[in-house]
Amino acid sequence: MHALAARVTLALTLTRCDWNEPGVVARTLERLRRALGFVDELARRAAALGALQGAVLQALLAWLAKEQQRLEEARRLAEPSEAGAEGHADPAEVAPSEVVRQTLSSADGTRDEPSPLLAELGDEVTRAMADAADDLRKLLRVKVADDQDLKTAQQALAESAYFFVALQREADDLGVSADEQLKQYTF
Repeated sequence: MHALAARVTLALTLTRCDWNEPGVVARTLERLRRALGFVDELARRAAALGALQGAVLQALLAWLAKEQQRLEEARRLAEPSEAGAEGHADPAEVAPSEVVRQTLSSADGTRDEPSPLLAELGDEVTRAMADAADDLRKLLRVKVADDQDLKTAQQALAESAYFFVALQREADDLGVSADEQLKQYTF
């Protein structure tokens, strides 16, 4: 129990989770595994592109922000306006550049032409990596923006994953759920 007690504060302060939610340990461990996989993939993709990992990460997050903005705009245009039923916009009547266009944005998020980095990845890989980058930022309480931040994030992910794997093993040995065992350290 003492080995985990020393790590619990670190793991719980590095990750953003509702620790009272049922199944949180298993979900958090899975998110940590996916995030570690993303960091590895980001390193491989950035090397293949001849770019800094932070530059690719920033381009992914800018693309995601632009995509979310585009989807919100399409949703807003498709909803009835306050003017009444006649104000209901038909997405087919809206210029494709406003609703349908799925561009890959530049790293600064201000241009509509594809980022050269992301254009080489393709739409499917860009979407998957952007979603993974978003989950990484939502999971960790560590700023993740450049290569040094990614090293820190990878260390935080590994330390947290180590704790949750050890917690799960300890819970299994005791015949209790990992969530129950977590409460022994936190509450």
